[in-house]
Amino acid sequence: MEKLNNKVLDQKEQTVKGDTMAQGVAFVMVSQVIFLINAYIMHVFLARFLGPATYGLWGVIYSLLVWVELILVAGIPNVVTKLFSEDVFSQKSVYKKSFRLQLSLSLVIFIVFFLAAPLIGVLLNDRSLVFYLEIAFIDIPFFGMLYLFYSFLRGNKLFKRLSIGTIIYTFAKTISIILLVLAGLSLLGALIGSILASIIALIYTLFVKKIGQITSARKQALSVDILKLVPPFITFSLTSQFITHIDLWSVKSILRDNTVTGYYNAASLLSQAPGFVLMAVSITLFPLLNSAISKNDIPLASRYLKQSIRLIAFIAFPLYSISVASSKSLITFIFSKAYLPAWSIFDILLIAFTFITFIEVISTLMLAVNDFKILTILMFTISGLALILNIILIPKYGYLGAAASTTISISFGIIYGIIYLKRKKMEIPLKSIIRISLASIIVFPLVKAFARDGFILIPVYMLAGLIYLLILLIIRELKKDDWLLVKEVIGRQKV
Repeated sequence: MEKLNNKVLDQKEQTVKGDTMAQGVAFVMVSQVIFLINAYIMHVFLARFLGPATYGLWGVIYSLLVWVELILVAGIPNVVTKLFSEDVFSQKSVYKKSFRLQLSLSLVIFIVFFLAAPLIGVLLNDRSLVFYLEIAFIDIPFFGMLYLFYSFLRGNKLFKRLSIGTIIYTFAKTISIILLVLAGLSLLGALIGSILASIIALIYTLFVKKIGQITSARKQALSVDILKLVPPFITFSLTSQFITHIDLWSVKSILRDNTVTGYYNAASLLSQAPGFVLMAVSITLFPLLNSAISKNDIPLASRYLKQSIRLIAFIAFPLYSISVASSKSLITFIFSKAYLPAWSIFDILLIAFTFITFIEVISTLMLAVNDFKILTILMFTISGLALILNIILIPKYGYLGAAASTTISISFGIIYGIIYLKRKKMEIPLKSIIRISLASIIVFPLVKAFARDGFILIPVYMLAGLIYLLILLIIRELKKDDWLLVKEVIGRQKV
């Protein structure tokens, strides 16, 4: 690996040409959709093959792994993306320093959590988790380095290559997990498959990353910048994922019922689907927004933000409407009738995870303008509120109390986010949001009337989508600029 890294750094000085915002969102969103489809194939397979109890254990273990890996995903890689997007000529020294820091941190995090696995088992009231946690944590160093290389591509706005890397990881993970589980390894096979996927995708990124050159004069200054900027990114990501996972962990720890945990994991996974696809917006927005702000181009930054909020509403609102209208049929269609009790959880959680996509965009602005203190206070407040509400509501209302805790906490974040945008004098596309909401409400009774169990859901959803678009055309929400954006995506630049 080191030999190949040196070879890349010995290339001649170059300026990397990236993709536009429209193309970036399109590339990343396609990869996110493919990732989502594969993830659901994998989760549906595991849910049906393992059953609610073992699937619940998988959900707890995997969510813990994701949360731990966020220390590596959110810290140094996000700082690298920020520095790359601000100054392409600083890439060589940023790369060298970030590589050493990320590799060292990955190994330290792996050792710490591998040794802490017995303690985590005690906290979750299930010592049987210890062995599986130890296996799961082996993925940490491989995924940590993979995400660092992703950040090089993202910082250079090479979203097409980034998307290909995501797709490779996705297919490798789905195929490996399914084959190993079918081979009789059950939960252990699923965890090993996840590790294999990280290794395969890491090999790809080693060959496609693109690093510019820099003189050694800037090396020390950049080293200080990396270390200084890492904590806010880690804090933001850990707290945001804590908010989305503390309900599942609390259900496992307080109710001590693996089957109920399995129901909750299924509902949580399904409710996060729209937000996962829309993650493409914040992934693409950060380097573009950061670049505009570093050049003091506030009008451009405001336009990026307005487009992002409108795009999220355009996709998230109708998805929420048709999903709630058909929640029982959707749950049984994807997970089987064994998971039908999850529908009531799903209806509540879907509100929370629709809102959280907007919080991610607002948080991206906070990170870009270096409002680290405000962001940290906001995320810790939401996290603390979520924890307290889970402790209070779960013993009284069971898993519905957990879902309500998450929704209430995230709603608080939305209210503050709107206030923050007003203070920053950032324009909110209120008229668009109202029109999109109206169109989404109109399709609700249509789906409610025709939703049935089975594949009939697919044509019902397609019809609802066409009617939704037709309504937007009639009320003139879809405009000429939207078609120009589509043309821009189709007319790809050379990458």
